[in-house]
Amino acid sequence: DARAAAQHYRKAIELNPDNGVALFNLGVALEDLRMPEEAILAYRTALAADAACADAHYNLSQLYEARGEGTAALRHLRTYRKLVQA
Repeated sequence: DARAAAQHYRKAIELNPDNGVALFNLGVALEDLRMPEEAILAYRTALAADAACADAHYNLSQLYEARGEGTAALRHLRTYRKLVQA
């Protein structure tokens, strides 16, 4: 269940605030809970911990596109493509 998963990831982040994997997974759980603003924050924080997290860039591109923020969406999609081609 996404709510339990989000709680689990928040606890992991409390223990290690720079845990990019937990931050990314929190973003996924928050998306599942239909909390896009919180998911965006989680993905952005995950990227602060690990800028090479391609999936965080991709998920952000989708969330920004859904919000009508095409420029931000395109920026993250381009970064995603560069990372997966590397």
